[in-house]
Amino acid sequence: MNILSRLVNLVYPSKCSFCGKLISFQKSGINICSECMDKIKFCASRKRCKVCGTPLGNPRYRFCQSCFRKAKSNICTYYNGITAAVEYDRNSKRGILNLKHARSLSSVNTFSNLITAMVKNDFGGVNFDYITAIPPRRQRMKEIGFDQSGALAKKTAKLLSVKYYPNLFKRIRQTSKQTDLSSFERQQNLNGAFGLKGNSDNIQGKTILVIDDVTTTGATFNECARVLKLSGAKAVYCAAIATTEKNNGDRDSFT
Repeated sequence: MNILSRLVNLVYPSKCSFCGKLISFQKSGINICSECMDKIKFCASRKRCKVCGTPLGNPRYRFCQSCFRKAKSNICTYYNGITAAVEYDRNSKRGILNLKHARSLSSVNTFSNLITAMVKNDFGGVNFDYITAIPPRRQRMKEIGFDQSGALAKKTAKLLSVKYYPNLFKRIRQTSKQTDLSSFERQQNLNGAFGLKGNSDNIQGKTILVIDDVTTTGATFNECARVLKLSGAKAVYCAAIATTEKNNGDRDSFT
């Protein structure tokens, strides 16, 4: 470690973005201690659903059960792809909660760098026109006063050298908390919940990357992608810090 790095460590000690442990200054901007590096399940190394990008419990499967059922029921998927950096479990949950409540710039840097790496890995050939974020629920903003998805989108846009488009969406109506609902209820909860805040002419023929902190069923991303596609967007890709593992699927019948 050089003298400058030592001084930075003394004045601005770095903390692991997942557990909060003090660590050495990281030039990469990804602050993760060695213990969490071993515990966190990174999605890049996992077999993932071809539609929603979530890790599959059985590596023989190509699609999660949720996407398989949606396809059989002719439920439309509007997004072109979803990617996430890590699996959502008790280890990653600590870091995401810290991001929300501590408003940690270090955590924003860490998670934005992880998201950027996955976007390059999964959507490397895509040229994005804009990067934007899922708008927060009004109640959540009242509770914590911090838009973590907006902060992640702004930093990710900088890392990818893409224009950041703040406040692209508006919430037409308030929704219930998604974590309390089933997969079907989540989609029903979000139907018609979002609209464009500005003129749709700005996104005609554009390719857009939408950022959120956590994705589970992909319902929020899908509703926002629907709004963008119906307003003239050419393609919509999505990225999050974390996603839940899907344990069920179908090997062959969904192609």
